[in-house]
Parts: sequence; structure tokens; C-alpha cells
Amino acid sequence: MELLYTRDIEADGSVFHLIVCREDLSHLYPGFSRYTVSMQREGSNPVLFRTNTYEYEPDVPLRAKETALAKASEWERDLQSDPAGFFERNPLPPHRKISIPHHDVVIIQASPRAGGNSGRLAQWVQETAEDAGQCCTVLYPHDMDIRECIGCYQCFNTGFCIFDDDMTGVFEAIAGAGLIVICTPVYTNTVPANLKTLIDRF
Repeated sequence: MELLYTRDIEADGSVFHLIVCREDLSHLYPGFSRYTVSMQREGSNPVLFRTNTYEYEPDVPLRAKETALAKASEWERDLQSDPAGFFERNPLPPHRKISIPHHDVVIIQASPRAGGNSGRLAQWVQETAEDAGQCCTVLYPHDMDIRECIGCYQCFNTGFCIFDDDMTGVFEAIAGAGLIVICTPVYTNTVPANLKTLIDRF
């Protein structure tokens, strides 16, 4: 974590801490960095703004670092002009709670044909797992409402996808699984579109 800017601001009888930092995430993607602007009153949770380098097209003059520093300047002016209203205009980020059920085995049955070969394999895996005393669940991407990834990279800024769809249940199931089994046919030398969409959202 690289600290780019920090300032303590006195306003409305309190001290606020304004911090801008950069995280190098190039181990995930080449040249990928995330910038966080944090404004915190002593003893309270911070208000956050995040942006990352992959949000911007290469030929767009707007860049992540400049955007983060501009947001910090905007927040500083806003806080000094109206400290009482700052947190109303900039609420804390929403907390989305994810429940993680325990499944020993999660089976993704990727074929749209329930009675096809992949469906039979999924049934065999489920029966075998349950016979061994394992808690098991089967997911059917073809029957789910799963939006395609649009490459906005907001998941890196907030920890959540901008789409609130059936992938939330998939994330919850996978997070609590000890074993994941994917049963899929091969369509034109690759997997069906519904499974591709699910994988992209991971």
C-alpha cells in the first residue's frame, strides 16, 4: 500500500482524516492499480471512494490517480464548507451481507438438457456424494438469471458486482464448498454459453 496524500482537517469541532492511497494489484492484471480515498471522523467508520486503472480506456485523458486526487480535493472543500452535511451527501458504502451455507460438494450442471449425459453425470455425482454422507447442492446455470460481465471492474472497488442477480447465490454456494464439480457438454469445442457467463462473473 502506497500512501499518496494525507491530511487532518479540523471542522465542526472534530478532526477528520483524509487519506489517498494506491494498491498495486499487478499480480492480478498487468498495470492494475486501485486508488482509495478515505474520509474519517475520529471514532467513526470511513467514507470511501475507489477507482482503478482498468476503468479507463487508454486514450481517455481521465486517469485513476488524477480522479482520486480530484475527489480528495472535492471532499476537502465540501467538508470545510458544510461539515454537518458532508456525511449526508457522502453516505457510508452499503454493507451487503453474504450468507455462506455449508455444502461439502457443489455441482454445476451446465447442460440445458436436464436428461442429457451431463445431467446424468451430475446425478451420479450427487448420489455418490450423498451416499458418502456429504452435503450436496446442484446448480443449473441455464435456469438462472445471470448477467454477462461488462468489464467495469467495480467489483475491485466495492467488493461486489454491480449486478444483483442469481450469481449472488452461486458465490455463496461456492464460498462454502469443499469440492466443486462441473458437468458440461462440449459445444463447438468449448462449454455452453451459460457456463461461460458464470465463469466470467467469477
